[in-house]
This record gives sequence, C-alpha cells and structure tokens, in this order.
Amino acid sequence: MDIDEVRDEADRITLSLEGAERRTAFRRLVDSLAPGETGRAEFACELADYLALDGQLDEARQAYRDAIADGGLTSLDPRTGLLSVELAAGDEEASAALLSELLAATRTGSLGAVNIEWVGDLLEEQGRLKEAHRWFTIPLRDVDPDDLDQLPPGCLNGRYRVRRALDLPVDRYDEAALEVQAFYREQSAPRDLQD
Repeated sequence: MDIDEVRDEADRITLSLEGAERRTAFRRLVDSLAPGETGRAEFACELADYLALDGQLDEARQAYRDAIADGGLTSLDPRTGLLSVELAAGDEEASAALLSELLAATRTGSLGAVNIEWVGDLLEEQGRLKEAHRWFTIPLRDVDPDDLDQLPPGCLNGRYRVRRALDLPVDRYDEAALEVQAFYREQSAPRDLQD
C-alpha cells in the first residue's frame, strides 16, 4: 500500500463508518501492519483522532504514542495530536514538554507550517493567546510581509485573529492578512454568468 492508497482507505473508513465501527476499522488496520510499514502511523493517528473525539483520552494518548514510535509518514505530526490530548486532559507538564519538543523541531525546520498552525489553533482554543501568537508568528518571521504568496495563510490569519483578541496594534503582517482575506473573498464571490 502506498501513501495515496493509505489516505484513500482512511477517507473510505471515515466516510462510510461511524463511532465504534470506525474506531474498530482503524484499530484493525493498525494491528494488521508491521511497525514501520507504510500506513501504520497514519492509521494510528486516525484512530487516535476518533478516540479523542469520543473522550477516550487515555486510549487516544496511547494511539498517538504508537504513531510517534512507529515513525512512519503521517498527514500531521502525531506529536501535535498528542498535544491536543494533553491539553484536553489538563496535563500541564506533558503539554509543556511537548510544546518544547515541537518548538525545537521548528528550529531545525522539521515541523512545517501546517503543524505549526495546528499548535497555534490548539493554544488559541485553550485561551492561551500569547503562546498562540508566538506559534502563528514562527513561520512568518523570515518572510517579508509584502511577499503574500510566501506567507502561510493559516498562520497569517491565526496571528491576525489572536492579535485582535489581544488588542494589539495592526502591523504589516496584519495588513498582509487583510489583503489575503480580500483576495480569497474575491475568488469565492459568485461570478456574473454574462462575464
């Protein structure tokens, strides 16, 4: 199974099954694959996501840890999923350790903007706005705000939201966020059929 087939299978399960059946299907896939085999880590993350949604935090924690130990390719870094569980469980010590580990990964370039945005979103949801601001800013710090096509829009918009909530003054990145938002609004506006 290649990674595209893995994602197709994950989509099939997600769209065709619900609740315990969905979790069981992902558990069977994880158990059927050898550690390190393509798909095992991704299926473990899918399982963990649905366990967490069902409030089974201990089981979700273990599934994310399995994905981390597996080391296989995943859509999102499983440490970000584990962070969501630790934040939901209120485990400040585990959350702080994961945030430190993930921050170190940003410094080596091994944690991309999508994962960084995910961390920022998690912190924002927890009301930890100053920390969220820091995370949303990480992938922007080496990009000129005038280079709109180089700015990751999720982080740019997250930063803009958090800055408004913190009542911070508008800066060049905020202005860039407004430009990007206007562009996407224009792109999604209904077109006149006569054009």
